[in-house]
Amino acid sequence: MLTINRNYIYIFFVSHRSDWTIAGTRDVIRISAEALSLTSLVDVFNLPDLKAEGTVSGTFPVEIAGPNAYIRDAVLTADDQGGTIAYTGKAAESASKADSRAELAFNALRDFRFSVLEIRADGNLSGDMLITMKLAGYSPAVLQGAPFVFNIGVDSKLMQLIRSGQRATGTDWLYDVVAESVAARNQTTPENTE
Repeated sequence: MLTINRNYIYIFFVSHRSDWTIAGTRDVIRISAEALSLTSLVDVFNLPDLKAEGTVSGTFPVEIAGPNAYIRDAVLTADDQGGTIAYTGKAAESASKADSRAELAFNALRDFRFSVLEIRADGNLSGDMLITMKLAGYSPAVLQGAPFVFNIGVDSKLMQLIRSGQRATGTDWLYDVVAESVAARNQTTPENTE
């Protein structure tokens, strides 16, 4: 179970599997989140231009293989009641000036009522990470409440993003979990137990 309380994230490991092969040890840690508050997530990650309400649930399988740690098919989805998102950042103003469709999209995101929110992550924690988000709902003030569906994908170096924000936010939690798991695994590998 994963619980967030203001500026702290509490992690409870639901399952742990370790496989040793001739190629080395492979550990899988499954982190589960149930009814995680979007408001708390926004607070913890210090996202000043974003407000969100609702809850999400899902799993974060973390695989540690050799010197690498991977998030494997992590999924967070909105709970049945949906929620709201309000984005008022400066990127919205810049994009709105460039294209009328972007203007509609960012206007909708100022007061967006979603029924579908799905966030997925997959990749190497210290390398490339693909993060995707599907968001479906409406804004009562845009196109008379017509439905919008956003499909957003970001392919980035996640650890660089996390490290750059560690001083200002509490995003170092996942890095710490993986670093501790790798250190513990390295202490118990066959070559270290001679």
